[in-house]
Amino acid sequence: MDSIEFVDDEDLTAPGGTLDLPVLIPVTSDFQAEGLRAVRVRHPLSMLIGVTNDVLGQRTYYAIRSGANFVLNLAIPGESQIDMLCAQIRAHRLTAAADATAVWPPDDPGGAPDGRGFTGSALREQPGADDSESRQRREFAPSALPDYDKELVGLLCTSMTVTEIARRYYCSERSMYRRIRKLYNRLGVGCRTELVSEAAALGLTRPLTACAS
Repeated sequence: MDSIEFVDDEDLTAPGGTLDLPVLIPVTSDFQAEGLRAVRVRHPLSMLIGVTNDVLGQRTYYAIRSGANFVLNLAIPGESQIDMLCAQIRAHRLTAAADATAVWPPDDPGGAPDGRGFTGSALREQPGADDSESRQRREFAPSALPDYDKELVGLLCTSMTVTEIARRYYCSERSMYRRIRKLYNRLGVGCRTELVSEAAALGLTRPLTACAS
């Protein structure tokens, strides 16, 4: 990291914003943990690093539970964490670059590129995109979704973090992020907030009761 820039909390959760660089978020209280959770909901694929000064491990747990990819604990000598942090950032950059250059099948409902990858919302904003085709894709999505994706939509409409959802499916967070990205593409949304609104409009929140049991 060549430099560090400070960002207001409001900017991190502002609609339409993107986080292309790693973000360090202090987690020294329950309030800050909730703030991290809100940023994770807005940016499910971004690199979020929780910063704690934690001797007992409680704040570290809250940071991970709230969606941090990595926790930088100031109570631990920095040398022992720097290498792991750099490795996490490199892995995230490689994953993001692979997603941005991925070749999607022409019949993929979300196969339209934008600056951060492929999203159906970007397709709708392209000057040459056909409105009727976009509507057909949006109408096709609910009935075409398999049951396990409908269940995932239901979980994403709750307050569960991606970490908790990944634990429920016994998979890694990275695998879950990729699956969520594909789901966003298929439904034509760009973030979790849009998904919640779209799911309500398309009637995809109905399986929520079954998911919570």
